[in-house]
Order: sequence, then C-alpha cells, then structure tokens
Amino acid sequence: MFTLKFYKVPFDDGAESSAVVSAKSYEKYKRSNGTTEIIVHDSAVKNLGVCYNVSNEEQHYQTCYVENIAGKTIDTVNSLTFANPS
Repeated sequence: MFTLKFYKVPFDDGAESSAVVSAKSYEKYKRSNGTTEIIVHDSAVKNLGVCYNVSNEEQHYQTCYVENIAGKTIDTVNSLTFANPS
C-alpha cells in the first residue's frame, strides 16, 4: 500500500488545497510539456485508475509525496523539478 499526498500552493486568498489518497499501486508519466501524470490504482491489476496531475499550472497540484506502508517518503514529484525548459 502507498499513501500519496498531493498539495497545491496557496491561492491568492490564502486558501490551500490538498488530497491524500491510499493506493495499492501507482504509475507516473512525465509529459513533454512538463506535467507529470500520476495514476493511482486500488488493485494490483492496473486496468482502472484515477489520474492526478502535477505541474506549474494553477488547476494542477504542484507537489506529490509518496509514502510506503511504514510512512517513509519513497518518492517526490515536484512541479519545479519537472519544469518545462522552454
């Protein structure tokens, strides 16, 4: 099991947004535009999943931390790490 924690930077009014998701497996894809797509699955069979996007764009999350069952962070996806160089 994995716990994925998605965070958005505060909005202009100071409001913050986050989501915490538990998943049996996850996949991540880095697109050429700098967006990383993370798909979480609730079964070991990867046929259906829910997609979350991490990027610099306002509608997406900016950071995702992935923790293992022991609560240790094993992966981090940050929009600044994957910024589009163009």
